[in-house]
Amino acid sequence: MKNKTIVLIFIFFAGFSDLCFAQKPTQEDEIKAKELKAPPDKALVYVVRPSKSAFAVVFSIKCDEVPMVDLPAGHFVFFYVTPGKHLLSAKTEKQTELELVTEAGKIYFLEAVISMGWVVARVGLKSLNDQDGAKKLNKCKLSPDNMKHFIE
Repeated sequence: MKNKTIVLIFIFFAGFSDLCFAQKPTQEDEIKAKELKAPPDKALVYVVRPSKSAFAVVFSIKCDEVPMVDLPAGHFVFFYVTPGKHLLSAKTEKQTELELVTEAGKIYFLEAVISMGWVVARVGLKSLNDQDGAKKLNKCKLSPDNMKHFIE
């Protein structure tokens, strides 16, 4: 029993080590990230997670099976994609997928919705309209893991 407790504590801290030591976004970074425009040759995708439920569960957002960025509770992430069909996914206890068809120069909002699972929380992805997406984006903070996606 003692060994299981030590292993669980190790897994908990190992999972958060990237977030703890990642470059923390400044308030200026966050404002800039919320006001981004999509480049003329790409689409901009925001994924928001305004809910603080299951705060200990951090999962990776993937686009076409490529890990893009980790999304903790109460945060948002963004990334750029080429125009066309993309399969976005996230996995905790069960994998969820959402097909998104993008156009160059447009902005898309998705929400990661958390629900109860057997062992850990489950995640779902849903599309948001521009108004709801902007409102939920403003309730979130920029994920520390997202700093690598800034384009000047």
